[in-house]
Amino acid sequence: MFEVKTIDRFDLTDFAGDIFKESNTDTPDAILVRSSHVNNELISKRLLVIARAGTGVNTINLNACTANGTAVFNTPGVNANAVKELIIQNLFRCVRPLEGAVEMMENLKAAEGETLQEAAEAKRGILSARSSMVKQLAFWGWERLANDSQILVIIWECK
Repeated sequence: MFEVKTIDRFDLTDFAGDIFKESNTDTPDAILVRSSHVNNELISKRLLVIARAGTGVNTINLNACTANGTAVFNTPGVNANAVKELIIQNLFRCVRPLEGAVEMMENLKAAEGETLQEAAEAKRGILSARSSMVKQLAFWGWERLANDSQILVIIWECK
């Protein structure tokens, strides 16, 4: 069985079995890393491969790996979906700035010709959309890091 050390967070449930085992050993057979630095102490005679999830290998000592016979590879494009989501988010922010809407909702008062009930229904609609967004992000595997319900802002991180 090969011992795999993960330096950053990875979901290895699909790899559980008789071949790979996630381990916190200092002498692994393989290392999975996103963008963290790979300490030279981990480059042991036992280390066969370092897999970098993403573009570039600048956080890995390639000279030490070459001398050790350790293969190093990266996976360019693996974060393309996250980049796409950020670009789309920013495009939406350009055409539909939310800061004004959030400020309006915080200071909600009935507008002229509008009942307070109608104003409250508008606020419930915004909160409902927020709730739907929260459920969608959780479905996509994102984790809530912070929440400020007063200004309808949530900070998320992809697992």
